[in-house]
Formats: sequence, structure tokens, C-alpha cells
Amino acid sequence: MKELFETFGGRRLYTLAAAIVMFLFAVLVNQFIVSSTSSSYYARLIQGDVYEKERDFKKLAADTSLLFSLVKRNYDYETLSDLTDKEKSYFFFIYDKDTGTKHNLLFWNTQQALPPMNIMNESDASRLVRLSNGLYVQTSKQVATSGNKILMVEGLLPVMWQYFVQIENLQKEFASFPDAGKRVDVSFTPTEYPIKSSYGNILFYLEKVSAKEQETSWWSRIFLFAGIFLLIVYVHQMASYFSNRYGLLSGISFLLLMVLLMRMTTYYYPDLLDLRQFELFDPSIYSSSFVFSSLGDLMVNSILFCWVMLFISRRLPTDKIKPLRPKWLSVFCTVLALSLLVAVTFIFADILQSLVADAQISFNVTNIFSLTKYSFIGFLILGTLSLSYFFFSQMILDIIKR
Repeated sequence: MKELFETFGGRRLYTLAAAIVMFLFAVLVNQFIVSSTSSSYYARLIQGDVYEKERDFKKLAADTSLLFSLVKRNYDYETLSDLTDKEKSYFFFIYDKDTGTKHNLLFWNTQQALPPMNIMNESDASRLVRLSNGLYVQTSKQVATSGNKILMVEGLLPVMWQYFVQIENLQKEFASFPDAGKRVDVSFTPTEYPIKSSYGNILFYLEKVSAKEQETSWWSRIFLFAGIFLLIVYVHQMASYFSNRYGLLSGISFLLLMVLLMRMTTYYYPDLLDLRQFELFDPSIYSSSFVFSSLGDLMVNSILFCWVMLFISRRLPTDKIKPLRPKWLSVFCTVLALSLLVAVTFIFADILQSLVADAQISFNVTNIFSLTKYSFIGFLILGTLSLSYFFFSQMILDIIKR
């Protein structure tokens, strides 16, 4: 048993076991903790946010002296600044309620939206309304002031920003919890996650978004990347072990086999890591082939290739290589090595050309403002490929010299 343990890596197996534990933690956290509780978790957050904003609005509507000073425009800068700061959480409007159907707007703290007319003259009530820029909870309060003047105070509590045309800075998202949109969405058909007002009526419901649209949690990602790191460490340790015990060819073969196995697994079973959820692996940014189907795939492949080349170049005993006999065999191997170097040179050149031509990335270093985060990732890939090519060409040239 001890010999079998040593054969498969000895204490290195602890690294593999730790990697497996990290993968299991990632699956458990994402499937049984985050996914099963995210909808109820965000339901509680959104419910509490509505309650808090309604409570603040009721406090404002109950301050009749403040309302009267706003109507009379008898307020100082500090009061106005405090009221406009409320725009960050909710909007409110003061109307003069006439005996007819018209209402005269006397004060407002925002230019972003205007509440629909409260036709039923409801007071102490909340309802969900859809405006041009999203969904709001509209809450109303009828207030009687001195002189038998009746004011209607209307509040708009932002729930979700939603625009007819979505651009980078105008995305559909929950107003107070932008990340909630990755897990839940507003529904008007009954679900198990109702959102109620402080008056007890149901405003709307929450529903889970489809699994394809969900992102893994940060905890799950941490465990996942920790598992990948430990697996790479184990593979490197085992490759070094095979290289020292059975020869360099065995170590290289093991390393290449494991690298190809891991990459083929991620290509043919993409749901294991679900890398498409990350913007870096979006084919619309860069894609040239099945192997280089995204900028992230190109980056991963370049790092793995650099790892293999570094492993070989550091262990290849070029000083011990002797010319082959007969001489024609040595010449044949030299021509073969040079042909391989030329072929790899053209492959690398094609990848660099594709990175510039096929990617939606700016490499215009003369205009620094045109560079994006993907430009710096592109430069990182270029540097990794250049380093890999240096190791490979240096190794080939050292072999030819011998």
C-alpha cells in the first residue's frame, strides 16, 4: 500500500485531495447554499428597502410645518439640500388638491420622473407603477394644513431601472441592489416571493432568472480557482517527479497529456466551469477558431503553453546533446528542428495578427484614452506569447548548435 501511495505521488496526493475538496466546496456553495437561498435573500432585501423608504416618506409627509414651508417657498439652503439628497433613495412631490380633478404641482425634489395622476385620490396607500425609465412604488398621503388647505404628497420609490433602449450606462437593474438582477426579476404573476408594502398589499413578485443567466457566487469562484491552482501545482509536481525518476521524456509526456486533457474537458464540457459567464470569455470581443474562441481562451492557452515551454527549457540538458551518427541523420534532425521553428513562427505570427484584426480591442498606444481593460489583457497575452516563443526558439537553437 505504501509503495502504491508513493507511485501515485506520495505526499503530492495531499495537494490533489485539497484540489478536489476545493472543487466540491465550489459546487456545494453554488448549488446548495447560494442558488437555493438567493431568491429569498434578495426578496428580504428588496422588501426591507421598500419598508425603509415608505417609513421615511411617512415621516416626511407627517411634518406639516415642513410641507407648508415648502409650499410657501419659505426654506433655507440647508433644508433644500437635505431634501434633494433624498433623491438618491426616493422622489417626492407636493400637489395642491383642488375641488375638481386637477392638481397643481407645488414642489418636487427631482427632474427624473413624474408620478401618474392619483385619480382615485387614494391616501395611505402604495401601488407599483411603470414609468418611462423603470418601475416605481408610488405611495400617497393626503395632508390637511392650516387654512383648510389640502395637500396631496406623492412619493416615487425606485424599484428597477428599465429603459426602452439599453446602453452601457443605462442597464436594466434593481435600483438599490444592482447585483440582484443576476438572480431574480420582477414578475406580475404570483410566485413564492411576494413583495408587500408597509400597508400590507402585494406590490409585485420576484421570480428566479434562468440558470443560464445566473452567475456563480464570489465564494464559489474563490473555491473554484483555488482548486484549479492546486490541481496545476499537483500536475507540475508529478511531471517533475516523473522527469526525475523515469526521464525527461516521461515528465514532458505526462505534462502534455494532462494539459491537453484539462483543456479538452473545458472545451467539450463548458458547463463545468461555466466560463462564458465572464465577459473575458465573450466571443463577441474576440473569436477566431474553436481553439481560440474568446480572448479568455487565448489567454489561458498562452499561459499553459508558456508553462510547458518553461518546464522543458529548464530541464532539457542541451549541453549533453551529442551529434548523431551517421551524419545524414544529424542533418535531417537539424532540418526538422528548423522547419519546426519556422512553422511555430508562422503560427505565432498568425495568432498575433488575428488578435489585432479579429478582436474588438484597441492597441493604439499613441492614444491612451482609446485603451480599455481588454487592451491591457491583450498586451498581457502578447507578452506571454513572446515569452513562450523565446523559450521555444532558444531551446531549438541550443539543440541545433550541438
